[in-house]
Amino acid sequence: MNHANIPVWAIELGKSRSGLCALTPESTALIVVDLQNAFLAPGGTLANPHARDIVPNVNAIAQALRRRGGRVVFLRHTVSDDPRYKLTEWQARMVPRTADGDFQLRAGTFGHQLYPELDVSAHDLTVDKHRFSAFLPNSSDLDTILRQWGIDTLVITGTVTNVCCESTARDANMLGYKVVFVSDATAAFTDEEHNATLLSMATVFADVRDSSATIELISSAPGPAKESCLAATYFLDHDSPSVSQFATEACKGIGGEREKAVALYYAVRDGIRYDAYRIDFSRDGFRASRALADGYGFCISKAALLCAAARRVGIPARMGFGDVRNHLSTEKLRTKMKTDIFIFHGYSELWIEGRWIKATPAFNLSLCTKFGVLPLEFDGRTDSLFHPFKADGSLHMEYLQDRGTFSDIPFDLIHSTWAAQMKQTRGNLDARLEGDFGEDGARERTVTEPR
Repeated sequence: MNHANIPVWAIELGKSRSGLCALTPESTALIVVDLQNAFLAPGGTLANPHARDIVPNVNAIAQALRRRGGRVVFLRHTVSDDPRYKLTEWQARMVPRTADGDFQLRAGTFGHQLYPELDVSAHDLTVDKHRFSAFLPNSSDLDTILRQWGIDTLVITGTVTNVCCESTARDANMLGYKVVFVSDATAAFTDEEHNATLLSMATVFADVRDSSATIELISSAPGPAKESCLAATYFLDHDSPSVSQFATEACKGIGGEREKAVALYYAVRDGIRYDAYRIDFSRDGFRASRALADGYGFCISKAALLCAAARRVGIPARMGFGDVRNHLSTEKLRTKMKTDIFIFHGYSELWIEGRWIKATPAFNLSLCTKFGVLPLEFDGRTDSLFHPFKADGSLHMEYLQDRGTFSDIPFDLIHSTWAAQMKQTRGNLDARLEGDFGEDGARERTVTEPR
């Protein structure tokens, strides 16, 4: 690991300017820069031995931030023949490269893959970049993603300190992000290069601290802002009499917040039937009270009801979204959508005993039985997310991309993204389907199962 040696005056100057004595975890993202096999695996042309030493610190920060509802993004430096990403002759001379080094960073190669000792969660995001800084327009869409998530603070880790880490941190600062640069979770080839960057970061661009201080900053952050995670909204309308009564009755005689969260989960999961054939794509169709009135809903409206009910009993809650490849479907639904990829699948996140816990109340127990799917249980302590396999071992649900968490349903963003997908696949979301989704699934399952 590089030996950090920043003058005391620089540290004090940086502290007086940054004023970063606290952060909000749910609007913070850990950026892990280029911790790929090409840079970490022993014997490679680009291998930096110092980079292997920082992996435990990076993992510890990632785990601390996930526990508090923050986001983790892994960047991969990518070499491509696409003319948009080609370096000029002058750029190529400035960065000595070899044919072997270029090959190691091409998509699909061993060198391009993330280092296997990294702690990568299913809900983390991996972004390929084509320039040293991830924030350049012809490098990646990282800035767009972070702004969709509502991120305002970045924690920079990875390699190489004085190249991609520094370039990304400088541009992040210029784009208005608050930046934490972690001295013992970044790695350069030499101590001189490492410390030159730390000095520049500390005096102008970032709050520089070690991994222990960074984890303390994350862990000591206050809980979620009550005004955004407890408020009634148009979609999470817990001020409606029906949602208020639903929440009160589900939690009757129950004391602790975790126990209340569990009771609400099962009340939504099994009390509101999942029906993919009768989804109302209007604004009203996304409301918590609408799912309650109909007695059925889909992933977003059921998650909205769980969030609204949780807020009603004083549990902070927010909406989460991700793209999934859904194998729990029917021939009618696949024909309508012309894809098995469901964009902006909805789930809930509840603030329970000091941390965000994911809960997915979409599929009711009777539906799971008909489709031969293991029902999702929820204990209020661990994330409740879809199983990748059915009870018989066949594919069920694959998480492809996390879209982030929101204090309310981003209706316009969801609709525009869905419209773009349907234009590409030539599917039709608006068409209602006749029949019973559960019965159709049970019938197709009977036909396809071996006798």
